[in-house]
Amino acid sequence: MSLRQLCPGCESQTSNIRHAFERGEPCPSCGLPSDVAAQVLEVRGRLGDEQLRRELESALKRAAAAEAERDDLRRRLRMVVDAVREPGSSSERSGWATAAGDPADRG
Repeated sequence: MSLRQLCPGCESQTSNIRHAFERGEPCPSCGLPSDVAAQVLEVRGRLGDEQLRRELESALKRAAAAEAERDDLRRRLRMVVDAVREPGSSSERSGWATAAGDPADRG
């Protein structure tokens, strides 16, 4: 299997272009010099790396915010569970525990 090279001038991708660029020759399809093609491809790569870095930073910020929200929700849920389990808790005093009604009262 032959490796191909992309020419940024004509967007062709062939093994002939790869061979020409390796020899320092211009693109056989459009005549773009190999050194110019290398510079264009390098800049494209850097711009792609910059975009990926920005996207990664954004994703990491969103993940950190989601983890903080998860931790807060866990803490709140734990408080609710603890309040429901404790006899004489504020939930029983406020009537939450009897809001569904005592089975003995359903009579």
